[in-house]
Amino acid sequence: MAPLFSRLLYPCFVLIMAGAIAFIPLGKTAVAIDVSLSTGDLHYNDGQGHSMPYRLYLPPGYNTPGASFPLIMFLHGSGESGTDNVAPSAKFIDGIYSASQGYLGAQYKAFLLVPQTVWGWQDYGPQDPDYVGQSLAMDILNSLISTYQVDTSRLYITGLSMGGFGTFDFIAHYPNTFAAAAPLSGGGDISTASIIKDIPIWAYHGVADTTVPVSDTDEMFDAIEAAGGNMEYTRLDGVGHGGWSNFYDGSTYKNSKGQTVYQWMFAQSLPVPEPSSAALVAATLAFGLLCRRPSFNKN
Repeated sequence: MAPLFSRLLYPCFVLIMAGAIAFIPLGKTAVAIDVSLSTGDLHYNDGQGHSMPYRLYLPPGYNTPGASFPLIMFLHGSGESGTDNVAPSAKFIDGIYSASQGYLGAQYKAFLLVPQTVWGWQDYGPQDPDYVGQSLAMDILNSLISTYQVDTSRLYITGLSMGGFGTFDFIAHYPNTFAAAAPLSGGGDISTASIIKDIPIWAYHGVADTTVPVSDTDEMFDAIEAAGGNMEYTRLDGVGHGGWSNFYDGSTYKNSKGQTVYQWMFAQSLPVPEPSSAALVAATLAFGLLCRRPSFNKN
């Protein structure tokens, strides 16, 4: 009887277990970024002889009427400089892409902007090549805001190495634009601490970094604290110039409040301007774009 009983019930047992497993929530993990899933090989031209390649990754449901999504701008490192429009998306940012596409939770869906510069993000003055790079990236950002349903109260910026320096520099020059910033393995100008002290910042740096010394971020942390700010800081012993994928995976590190990087980032927002102020900003932006006569093209 027992063998017959087993033969009869075993198939049912398998079906029941399969059904139960189907209802077990699966862990949310990062997926590899695919550049072909972007809007394409886009290039911005400011009409003054300067151009910049960039890729834009659209969140699912981006064109749903009435919906709006945050936007993350990622600044690559020096190793990804150039004009191929592929390298900045090919390394380190699977976690950012996964979050922005909703793989780590629907609450993190966002536009992901990945511009590419020939060299440098810092802005030292109108005649400096890096100034052009930063200005072009901001032009692209403003154009996307006027084209897509972007939540302008939730613009985030992050970057690694050279892009970490760029992240500190962007928020110093545009302190009312970004709701949060995450500079990795970079540094900044300590004289700007009073300007950026109220911007939510989560920095990351390896103590064993021999390419960009950890002191560069330490000094920014000290300056911001002295100015009355409160910068989150993941400072890791035994880590060199790297580890960025672990930071961006959204689960390896937590801040002082126990938040993961995306829980922290997407909780930040800027005050929504009054209608009159919003209209003035829109008019100023439109006038600026008209005067620059920019052009966008897809190669």
